[in-house]
Order: sequence, then C-alpha cells, then structure tokens
Amino acid sequence: MSTYLLLTLLLTGHVLCDFYFQSRECVENKKIQRNINLAFLKAHLHHALTHATTLTATVAIWLYANSETSSLTQIVTKNLNLLLIIFEAVFFSHIIIDILKELFSRKNQPYRSLIFLADQLLHVSVIFWLALIFFYAKEDPNQNAAIHTELLTAAIFLLSLLILLRPSSIFITLFMSSKKIGGVSRKIQITKSFLAEAYYSELAKNYSSSLTEPDLASALSKSRTKAETLVKLLEGKNLEIDSKSAFDSNGAGKWIGYIERLMLFVFYTFSQPAGIAIVMAIKTAFRFNDLKDDNDSARSEYIMIGTFLSFFITMIVAAIAKFSIESIWSGSQIDTMDFNILRWLNTYILGS
Repeated sequence: MSTYLLLTLLLTGHVLCDFYFQSRECVENKKIQRNINLAFLKAHLHHALTHATTLTATVAIWLYANSETSSLTQIVTKNLNLLLIIFEAVFFSHIIIDILKELFSRKNQPYRSLIFLADQLLHVSVIFWLALIFFYAKEDPNQNAAIHTELLTAAIFLLSLLILLRPSSIFITLFMSSKKIGGVSRKIQITKSFLAEAYYSELAKNYSSSLTEPDLASALSKSRTKAETLVKLLEGKNLEIDSKSAFDSNGAGKWIGYIERLMLFVFYTFSQPAGIAIVMAIKTAFRFNDLKDDNDSARSEYIMIGTFLSFFITMIVAAIAKFSIESIWSGSQIDTMDFNILRWLNTYILGS
C-alpha cells in the first residue's frame, strides 16, 4: 500500500484533531494569560495526547492493512518501538510548537495569521518527516507499492474539504482581525452615550403605543432607574465588552462561507468554470444589494478582501487536490505519479 495513502491519512488526522476534536474551552485554556497555570498545562498536554494517540493509531492500522498478519495485536507488538517513537515525536513536537505559537501570538498580535500558518507548517513538516524517514525511505526502490486509487482519491478529497471548512475560516478571521480590516474591533467601549442609545433602543423595542399611560410611566421609571445605576458605575471607570457577546449572531455568514468554498471546490475539481462564475455572480449580486444604500466604504472593502481571500484559498486547495488526483489516476504505480514529493525530499533533503 502506498506511503502516500498513509501521509494523506496522517494529515487528515492532524486536521481533525487540531480543528474539529479540539473544544473551544481547550483553545482558550491553551492561551498564555498573565501566568502559566495548571489549566494551561493540562490543555496543552491533553491536546498533544489526542494528536499523538490519533496519529499513532493511524500508523498501526496502516501497518495492519499493509501486512498479511490477521492479528492487530501482533502488528502492534512487532512494531512497538516504531509506534512509540512516532507517539513521542508527535506528542513532544506538538507541545513545543503550540507553546511557541502562543508566545509569539501574544507578543505579535498583527501577525497572528502568519504565526498560524507557520504553526501549521511546522506540524505538517513533522508528519512529512515521519512518513519519509520511517516508511518511504525504507521502501524497496525496485518494488513499486500499489496505490489504492479509489481510497487515496477519497482521502485527498476528504482532506481538502476539511481544510476548506474550519482551518480556512480561522485563517481568514485571524487575517482580517489582526490587520483590523474594515475597522473591525473585538472590544466595544461602554460609555454614557452608548448607554443612552441602548436605552432609547430598548424603549422603542418593548414599549408600544398600546400601553396605558400609568403602565408606560411605570415602565419608563424602572428603565430610567437601571440606566442611572449603570451611569454611576461608569464614573471614573473604563469598561469594555467583547463584540461577540454584544451582538447576537445566527452564524449565517460562517455557513455561507463554508457552502461557497465547498461549491467552488467541487466545480473546480470537476472542471466546471461556469459553476464558479455563477456562484461568484450570485454572491456579488446579493452583496451589492446589501451595500448599495449603506455608503460604507470600510464595510465594502472588508467584504471584498474576505471574498478574494476565501476564493484564493479555495482555488489553491482545489488545484492541489485536482493535480494530485489526476496524477494518481494516470497510472497504478508510484513511478507514474507526477508529484512524487516524497522521492524529491528523500533525494535532495536526505541525500539517499
């Protein structure tokens, strides 16, 4: 069975562990606060353990599927040293890389998107190194391992789709927020004018003209008392709230981005440029309709940059996936694959 299948499965396991199995609480606890506490250490250890276990189990299953032995226990026992090396390499490298990422992110907020890319590149490099050293480099060059074309194609397709969902969204969000494109701010300053606006908005929302005069007077009095209490609390203080908690959101924008990237990916992979044009035309029409009366250049620029960045990421992933799949289906042997990156690394990096 081809080492390329193992490599694709390992990368898929990494994406799942990093972006789908990891809880929001774990992500927050992994961030460096004023001091390194127990929650910080536990979050990093738990996350690294999840990665190491998942990738080691993937290797064990791959070895089992690639052997004639009918017992998984025998495979694990026979390759125990190899599996322990892989577990330790993934576990410790993940902890070190993630902690370095948090350190650099804390001190370099405007470059969080680049730090995110560097973090992922280092993790992927470790996976490539493991596949290269322990599997590809030990293959007999005179024997071509058969490629399971259907399984490898499905694995590449799945990996591409997983990358286009959460990882792409996280990168776009980090890029837009760290550069403050469109005037986006994560914090809202609570001032007296802000409270006044919220006060009158609440009145317009909840108190209709059908109320009787005594009921309306009583409601206004209660609201005014609450507002005055808040104003007293604000005196001499600087209060802020997170913009995410200040405004309700149904997550429609996130799901629109997901669906858009998936549609573009499918249309590109199956060579349907008309489908890509239709998707972009529909999005442009709806966005233009939303913005035509706003006269807000900052918001327009924010939407344009976000759209172009999302489109660019999708095209890169789709082009790599399509090229890989077409190379696989051009023949059933590794020698016929045009993108033999492992052989290139083995020749020019290891010098083998």
